[in-house]
Amino acid sequence: AITAGDFFFCLFTMRQVLLIALLTFVTLFLLVDAQSLLNRVYVSPFGNNDADSGATSDSPVRTVSYAQSRVVADGTGVIYIMPGVYTGTSNIFGFSKYVTLAAHSSVQSPRQAYFDGQNDSDGPSLSVPNQGSKGLTFTIRGLGFANFNLANGGYPRGAVDFPGNAGNVTITNCEFWNVGYAITPRLGGALKLLSSQFTGVSSPVIVLYSATTTI
Repeated sequence: AITAGDFFFCLFTMRQVLLIALLTFVTLFLLVDAQSLLNRVYVSPFGNNDADSGATSDSPVRTVSYAQSRVVADGTGVIYIMPGVYTGTSNIFGFSKYVTLAAHSSVQSPRQAYFDGQNDSDGPSLSVPNQGSKGLTFTIRGLGFANFNLANGGYPRGAVDFPGNAGNVTITNCEFWNVGYAITPRLGGALKLLSSQFTGVSSPVIVLYSATTTI
């Protein structure tokens, strides 16, 4: 027969087992989450969007959007863009994290690693986050932007667009060619544009609303 003592001992044991299982699950979840977010992520058109990719230039991910999902969100993360042409919404999209998009050390000029809008009038812009209140900086360094001739949907929309209160944006050592509008900061965005080139560009910078620009 089961005594009251046996019953409470079994109940206590079950509680201990459940507690240990819960702690193990939480620990594993935190470890997996910590491993999945990186300070540095590498991208190549020839990479793979695998869970264990992106940490080194020898195992890059394939798309910039997947790289963003792997990088930390505190403003210190860097996505290194390796040589190649980046097209489509998996590479050109609205960012939700403040990061640095930087040409990899193997890139000798912006024309070796660039975003191509493919002259699609309804195509996407590379848009910076609408989270200016965070006080972080979105940086683009050493990259190219080509063939962005986007339709004017009530306001100019550039290859790099500030869709709202973007906060601080720095664009340095980049090149824009064959684009209508190159950069369109607006609604409180603060742009710092340094050492960049524009070839066959209708309007390098269109400042809208209350944006501020330093060139």
